[in-house]
Amino acid sequence: MKSKTAILISSDDWEGLYVDGKLIDEGHSLSSPKDWVEWTNTYELVDVTYRDLTDVDRLETELSGSFPENIEDFKDKY
Repeated sequence: MKSKTAILISSDDWEGLYVDGKLIDEGHSLSSPKDWVEWTNTYELVDVTYRDLTDVDRLETELSGSFPENIEDFKDKY
């Protein structure tokens, strides 16, 4: 498996972790060390980028109740 870069997107108290543009987990505070060790090993993560949602995407996710499955489905680019 090829090493990958992840993007952790935050919206107030909700976070979503994307690997290769796909949502692999979301929830309140994805900061559990156990989870990060598992994700790093499973997906061979080498780099994690942190982003905050823009106001437009924050409103969309609040209305839908979750992050989209594909990162490209956000209105703005992350």
